[in-house]
Amino acid sequence: MDSDLHLEQAVLHAALVRPQGMQELARHAVPADFDHPVHRRVFAHLAGLAADGREPSVAALMAMLGNEELEPGLTARDYASKLFVGAGDALFEAPIRDLIETWRDRRLRRQMVQVGSVLQLAEVTPEASLRGMTDDAVHALNEITAAMATGRPKSYSAGEAAEEAFDAMLGEASPVITTGLSDLDRMLGGWPRGELTICAGRPAMGKSTLGVSTALRSARAGHGVVLFSLEMTRKQVGARMIADMAYVQRDPVTYEAIGNRNVEGRHIERIKTAAEALSGLPIAIEEQRGNTMLAITARAKEIAQDMQRKGQRLDIVMVDHIGLVRASNRYAGMRHREIAEITDGLAGLAKDLDCAVVGLCQLNRGVEGRENKRPGLSDLRDSGSIEEDASAVVFVYREAYYLQMQGQLDDAQREMERRANIDRCENVMELIVAKNRNGRTGIVRAFTDMGASAIRNLDFGGRR
Repeated sequence: MDSDLHLEQAVLHAALVRPQGMQELARHAVPADFDHPVHRRVFAHLAGLAADGREPSVAALMAMLGNEELEPGLTARDYASKLFVGAGDALFEAPIRDLIETWRDRRLRRQMVQVGSVLQLAEVTPEASLRGMTDDAVHALNEITAAMATGRPKSYSAGEAAEEAFDAMLGEASPVITTGLSDLDRMLGGWPRGELTICAGRPAMGKSTLGVSTALRSARAGHGVVLFSLEMTRKQVGARMIADMAYVQRDPVTYEAIGNRNVEGRHIERIKTAAEALSGLPIAIEEQRGNTMLAITARAKEIAQDMQRKGQRLDIVMVDHIGLVRASNRYAGMRHREIAEITDGLAGLAKDLDCAVVGLCQLNRGVEGRENKRPGLSDLRDSGSIEEDASAVVFVYREAYYLQMQGQLDDAQREMERRANIDRCENVMELIVAKNRNGRTGIVRAFTDMGASAIRNLDFGGRR
């Protein structure tokens, strides 16, 4: 344990005295990661200074610690002063990245040993709840996984990067993972394999409709899909899929009618045919509100292996929506760090499974206060990490919703214009590609029938 505390001292020393040291450490640590109480206070103070744009200093640190006694004859100020007397100590001179990696690795291994020790008690404590012990172990492993999420950055030369791009250009291209909308495919190149795509919008814009409809159409094109539904029940997802599969523009079946057992007789046969077609598609649905990133990752890998045994590949993991993914307690109370943990996990999952990961995301209320309610990247809720981790960001927007929410206007001329505008855009959904690492940005307009959870290319409805 003394060697672990000495390593903590070396890490904090490097963070304080080296340029950019604190920024490097803050990417990997929270105060609870440190065993010594003074080390926790030192890190929290240094991180606070860095977050405020101030340069961490020994003077500021000494002023914060004061003269409280840690033990008889040893004040916090005295202890911290020894923290920075590292001259001649080889450990204190090591590169900061190596120090941080060594410290994290040792700490996480120690935590894993503790999990194992607790699980060993299952055999000798039959009175203990097996379910409780399992939940505690899973929770502890989730914390460890969260701490490991931010890995060491990869370093390579410009020549190596160019060589990889050249090889990819000449090599055999992976099949495009279609979004189910050819107009969107032309802009995005399909859902990007090995990368995270975020589809975001305000409530009632059609995020879930987009997710379910594109997942269904991708599966119909032969792509293996798993949909993690953290908001809708199995019954609700099933009703939407049947309504989409059975869709006929002149005589649609609404998912509300299916869910409420209020289907007209003439639609029964069409619904049966749609349900039979659904049973043969390579699509899995996982319904669990409050799923953790660890659970989503583990289940996605199980489904990928199951599909592989059947000769099928898992191409798309869709999560509806990321705001309902339960973060670990590592960043409790720091929502921006919790979201960063989740998006980093989703991006990592895309790379691990070499599949497309599509995360649906709810926007903040700032959109509602503007005259122009079309969203932009600044509207992403809670964290800039959503934009950073995503290869593509697509916003979902329906002008008709806001026109309908205005209600009837007193001015007859303006009311006539409002109704004409609703008729013009009632079945139009805008897919605003605001970020696209692999190509261009722009707006794709699609045909949608929200009541039937159906989305098609715009020319399906005879509009361009």
